[in-house]
Amino acid sequence: MTSPFGWRIHPIYHYRSFHTGIDIGVPVGTIVKAARYGKVIYTGYNGAFGLVVIIDHGNSLATMYAHLSRVFVSVGQRVRTLQAVAASGNTGWSTGPHLHFQVDLQGTPVNPLSWL
Repeated sequence: MTSPFGWRIHPIYHYRSFHTGIDIGVPVGTIVKAARYGKVIYTGYNGAFGLVVIIDHGNSLATMYAHLSRVFVSVGQRVRTLQAVAASGNTGWSTGPHLHFQVDLQGTPVNPLSWL
């Protein structure tokens, strides 16, 4: 893990900010798998996060995979646990190749390590 969940000094702009997920340093093109079964609700570019995939897992739980180089799924598609959904990258505000993994519960980011 290259950056944990929570308060930190932003790696690009050097101000104190809240990191809404965890960063995992991996080479560009590393296969990214769904943490849990669900339905893809968004794929595309999302500002600082670059290319992202968001999966709704039901019960107000969603996961986001960001800074991707490629997406393998489509909006509306149902995915299985550990299904390949994307390839890691270096898109958006990024200091190097990595995966930003985020878990939202009722629309609020929570520590992903509690859900892995």
